[in-house]
Amino acid sequence: MCGKFRALSDEYEGKREAAVGALRKEEQNLKEDASRRSLVEDQMFLDSTLRQLDQVRLLGVELKQSKRTQRALRCLVKDYSDACRRDVATSFEAISKQVGTYFAILESQAEGLESPVLRLREEQDRSVTLEIKFHGKTAEHSYAYLSESQLNSFGLAVFLASVRQFNQSFKFIVLDDVINSFDIHKRPRVIELLGSEFGDYQVLLLTHDTIWQEQLTRAFPTWIHKRFYRFQYPQGPLTSDNPGRLGEIKEEVGAGRPDVAGMMLGAHIERRLQDIAQSFEVMVKYNKQNLYTLEPLLDGVRVRVQKKLGPEHPLFEAVDSLQTNSSFRNFCCHWKGPATEITAQEIETVIELWETVEDHVNCPKCGRLLEYQNDGFRCACGSFVLSKLSLVPETPSEDE
Repeated sequence: MCGKFRALSDEYEGKREAAVGALRKEEQNLKEDASRRSLVEDQMFLDSTLRQLDQVRLLGVELKQSKRTQRALRCLVKDYSDACRRDVATSFEAISKQVGTYFAILESQAEGLESPVLRLREEQDRSVTLEIKFHGKTAEHSYAYLSESQLNSFGLAVFLASVRQFNQSFKFIVLDDVINSFDIHKRPRVIELLGSEFGDYQVLLLTHDTIWQEQLTRAFPTWIHKRFYRFQYPQGPLTSDNPGRLGEIKEEVGAGRPDVAGMMLGAHIERRLQDIAQSFEVMVKYNKQNLYTLEPLLDGVRVRVQKKLGPEHPLFEAVDSLQTNSSFRNFCCHWKGPATEITAQEIETVIELWETVEDHVNCPKCGRLLEYQNDGFRCACGSFVLSKLSLVPETPSEDE
């Protein structure tokens, strides 16, 4: 049995080797056949071409999608750009209008300036310029005609107009020494602008100018007024409630220094009397140095008030009594070798008289100094007139 199996196995191996040899010979013949080699190469090329065609079709689809996306994106960018331009134009128009209003308030006393308008000039280096009529003639480059103070008015007007336009949901303004380069007569205009246009805003205002600070205190009595009096490490700046100039004078009286209070009070009254004299159009004796002291100023204001309001008016009585007590000025400012020193009660009497004067010459509504207009003392806000008896609301006309 084993011998038969071995014989069959040997026969199988012989036939298998013969078949393998025949196949290898046939394979070698096929490899040497040029037509077959060309057919194989053509088949491989066809397969590669078909695969590339499939890729081209896929890329074509992607290209069409990309073009559609690109067109949509271009439309979106154009719509956004148009919206931005419209928004800029709208904002610029609104800011320009407000700048004109604010600039007109700040420069209400400037002669020959009118119709301020912002112009957007993209082709120029100065893309935004102020166009204004200067004595009836349009000046495109107004910065060549305006003074430094007027240019500062323009800058402040642009800033406040931008605040009004862009801070509508956060109504807060910071103003730090904005009047440093302003003419002195323009300080009340800044107060008028803040009071009339920004009453709905919270304002943080810093200033070193004590005169303007007093004007602000009178104009905005409800504001919180603080004084930075020292910087101390490590606490930082130290503050206290700002009592105003009169408050500081009263503090000196309370501290037992009536002579110091008298010196401060005399200078304060002289400065305020000059403001009143100008506003009331008071005539004073000519002074070559243009320096006026307490006595001639008091006398000029007293004569003016008596003529326009009568000798029984409380303002005249206060000014007249103040003139009677004006000797404190020389007593406090010069060494006279007195037998007795000036008393706190004497200074307090002068302070009370001066407060009566301030109560009458300032508008109780807006805090501004009254001006002589149309044969009367009136507030520029149009709400009050100082009559021969008291400060009463002005009667509106039928047209109003």
